Amino acid sequence: MDFRKLKKYKITILLVVMNSAIWLAMEILGNTFDPDYMYSHGAMSAYGTLVDHEIWRFFTSMFLHFGPQHLEQHASSGSCWELP
Repeated sequence: MDFRKLKKYKITILLVVMNSAIWLAMEILGNTFDPDYMYSHGAMSAYGTLVDHEIWRFFTSMFLHFGPQHLEQHASSGSCWELP
């Protein structure tokens, strides 16, 4: 693999690494399959955003994944957008 080509995908690589690190930290600290745990750490909820006006959930929910399969699916599909 020619690692020089990866320079073109800095943002994608950064997002995959950030998402992976956040998921790993969340998994170590608790259970990422538990909806209450995820909600308490910023997961998206219609009630939370519309009724409680917790607009920050739009941002934090982008970095939370319910389990390793969810993380892998989003990492692989997101990286496909920039691949040649």
